[in-house]
Amino acid sequence: MEKEPWEIQHEKSFIVGYFFTINMIVGSGVLGIPWAWQQAGWAFGLVSQGASIAYFVFLSVYTFQVMSRIELLQRLLSSGYSFAPVGFSDLFGKLNREDFVEKTQETESALVTEEFFPRVPTVRVDFVEMVGLVFGRKAQYGVLVVFCLEKLILMSGYSIIFSSSCAALIPIGTFETCNVYEDNEFGGSCRLKVWFYLLVFGVVVVYLSIKGIAEQVWWQGSTCAARFLVITILIVTSLVAIFSDTKISDNEEIDHSPPVFEVSQLGIIVSVTLVAFSFQYGIPNICEALKDKEKDIPRVSLWAIGTVSVLYTLLGLIVPFAVENIDPMVTIDWENYSGGNSERSWWAYGVASFVLIFPAIDITSIFPILSIILTDNLISVNYGQLSKNKLTRVSFT
Repeated sequence: MEKEPWEIQHEKSFIVGYFFTINMIVGSGVLGIPWAWQQAGWAFGLVSQGASIAYFVFLSVYTFQVMSRIELLQRLLSSGYSFAPVGFSDLFGKLNREDFVEKTQETESALVTEEFFPRVPTVRVDFVEMVGLVFGRKAQYGVLVVFCLEKLILMSGYSIIFSSSCAALIPIGTFETCNVYEDNEFGGSCRLKVWFYLLVFGVVVVYLSIKGIAEQVWWQGSTCAARFLVITILIVTSLVAIFSDTKISDNEEIDHSPPVFEVSQLGIIVSVTLVAFSFQYGIPNICEALKDKEKDIPRVSLWAIGTVSVLYTLLGLIVPFAVENIDPMVTIDWENYSGGNSERSWWAYGVASFVLIFPAIDITSIFPILSIILTDNLISVNYGQLSKNKLTRVSFT
């Protein structure tokens, strides 16, 4: 029997899933980590980081558990069962399976057989579809609206960051670069440059979104390497500045030290840390492409969280000791990087340029992933794995 589109297995390795997960976690949120740690203090940063790691490891494991239960419900549906949605008030009481699983005479004894125990899912069931199966259609639409608004706001912001960053760094022909945040009128050639780079960005991300997650391994792997390289540059250059006792942009001595514990900055450190670690909504899409799902599904997320935790901790602990008054987007502080010298060498220009262009590179990899996840969740409302409707060419005519 020919497989449905969502049943096609892409058979990707652990390392591919690891790259994709790293890219989903290390979005633009990583650029605010040093600033948040400097505001809240390094000790408060460590406490917040530890709590966030524990929370997101739990959330990842819980997501795997939910996915395995949804896969079980899918098999029960195909065997003749039906389910009553779980109400909001039911969440605060004792839940019994018999209250929600509606049996028939033919399926009365099916639940006690070995066939109907949770197992690692082999097909993707999207987040919004999971909500619809468990909580009903109304809850599904409500979550979908919130989900769409969040992703569209993020994607709009990414588009602006890309176009404004490129306009400020890359000249077009005889047109000089321009900083849209310093141009009060935002007119003339500056506006044209921003529109041009917005068009370039649109062409790139639309192409990658159409290609799908499993078909852009080369790009996601390259951008993942770029992420590691930029974070390493920020950490190493900061360490050099600390041990040489010189600022990163000139040869003056470092004359500041970050605070230890600022309780008043609780909102900043918690919000930045949570945004920087958030990725669980994309786990079903990443898991779909893995070859050895039973072995790799938990490993991918846990290894990625472990790697990111180490990088975030090093950024938060080291950079605030090297840079005073860190910008919320830390790469901007490397605009005048000189390696602790009074005059800039050619290699310092290269380092600064690569660090400054990183946000644009970062966005071109995370945007297609968000676009694909958003599209998959929208389609799943009527044509998901658990839907009776089948997605065909006729569906769009």
